[in-house]
Amino acid sequence: MTHFFPAPDLASSPSMLPTQRTLIALLLFFLCCSASYAQEEEIQEAPPKPNILLIITDDQRYDEVGPYMPKTQERIFDQGIQFDRAYVTTPACAPSRASIFTGLYASQHAVSTNDYVLNKQTFAEKIAKEGTYFLGHVGKYINGWDGSARPEFDYWVSFARGSSKYFSPLLNVNGTWNKEQGYITDIFRDHALLFIDQAAQQEKPFLLTLAFNAPHRQWTSPDEDFGIYDDNAQERNPNFREEDLSDKPRWIRKLSKKKKGAKGAQGIFRKRARETLASVDRAIDAILDKLEGQGMLDDTFILFLSDNGILSGEHWILGKDALYEEAVRVPFAIRYGSNVTPRSSSALVANIDIAPTIFELTGIEAKNAPAGTSLTPLFDTDDASREELLLEGFRTGSGRVPFSTVHTGDTVYAKTKRLGTKMDRNRTELYDLGSDPYQMSNLNRDESYTDIQNDLRSRLDNLLVTIRGTRRFRRPEGERYAQ
Repeated sequence: MTHFFPAPDLASSPSMLPTQRTLIALLLFFLCCSASYAQEEEIQEAPPKPNILLIITDDQRYDEVGPYMPKTQERIFDQGIQFDRAYVTTPACAPSRASIFTGLYASQHAVSTNDYVLNKQTFAEKIAKEGTYFLGHVGKYINGWDGSARPEFDYWVSFARGSSKYFSPLLNVNGTWNKEQGYITDIFRDHALLFIDQAAQQEKPFLLTLAFNAPHRQWTSPDEDFGIYDDNAQERNPNFREEDLSDKPRWIRKLSKKKKGAKGAQGIFRKRARETLASVDRAIDAILDKLEGQGMLDDTFILFLSDNGILSGEHWILGKDALYEEAVRVPFAIRYGSNVTPRSSSALVANIDIAPTIFELTGIEAKNAPAGTSLTPLFDTDDASREELLLEGFRTGSGRVPFSTVHTGDTVYAKTKRLGTKMDRNRTELYDLGSDPYQMSNLNRDESYTDIQNDLRSRLDNLLVTIRGTRRFRRPEGERYAQ
């Protein structure tokens, strides 16, 4: 608020001539009018809050946009900011989605694996309390949720738990369960289009989270997309079933001896997954067309990412819950009309940055201070990029071991937990992504990297103390859902 303080009454001074008193009175009048006008201009020039569209795919690798989703590449990644060093802080569906919706690490929100319930407040719950947005959710939510309509959303479409059939899925639509006929991606597209139509009738902006089931297994594509890619449409990475595992942890060496991660890996395994992305690409194209037709496109902040990546035979691993790039690195891009400078960015970003970005854009303060940082300083430059990121995994079983990693975008240093009662000789791993992008050579015993390893160890310990309160491995105490 602009405050006005009383000025000396020069206009009534007996020593002033009538003409002078008139001029001074007029001057004071215009000064007051100008200040009032400037105050009104300041209020009127406050930028309107944007619409927000958050698009999430399921188990999509960082290298599976351009070749298999050309429209998404063209209309979001190429017309916005494509983040080439984007990561999820815990590479599993429920932990990552909980981090997306809260801005917190799994150590903080306690959804450490897919079996846990999220009890921390999400950005949607906080925004709903403010009543400033028309809120919608279409698609997968979090594995620990039973699919029923959540009260913070004005429009709700979802299924129970972590995955759904691709054809004729059982969905909860605004509180009513029904077996919807058709292909799940097309059904989600149509509900998103309907939501946008309803949003256009509102007097407030919208926020829609659109979470596709694809390319999560069990993969089923519509007839028009079946067989559109060859078995080896994408060349296998050099770390596919790598031969020399002498520098890898014992659990990976065990996988290779059992020949796990071999059958069908990165052939039919990825071929079927990629076929499901074609319909997602068409759906996104149709939704952007709708926004453009409604005159909303350039006023909508669009964010695209996957909840995690997936390994398809790299290091003999099938699945996720591992510290390697194919699991933790994801496709990630934002588009926001003229508000961002289109480019390929090398900034180090993560799923925990989404919630703080949404809070800043909506002008709403989070209940739980996010661990991530807003992406808005990166709209024009990479100068505000962080220097390191904590990645963590909590899964045990199926050969997996819990891990804690410090990732700088260029180097990776990881600690893993003991296996059983015996010490695993390679409890630490160090990779130089500049010279070894496929993490073939563990440098933890390379003397030329001693200083780098010591520095990264110290940085990891500091991150763990800051986030967990201890350097030791500790699974956060969370509430499991009833299986």
